[in-house]
Amino acid sequence: MLEVGYDYFKVGINARNYVSLAKTSKATATRDLQDLVQKKKAPTLR
Repeated sequence: MLEVGYDYFKVGINARNYVSLAKTSKATATRDLQDLVQKKKAPTLR
């Protein structure tokens, strides 16, 4: 996922995009994104 680069995420990311990029389940994507937001490491979610 990090290969895509930060610019890709400037407008935000949702679980569907994360699933596609990280090749993971929706549950894992949601959990990972929530964790990143809590740590303030992710741009806004859409």
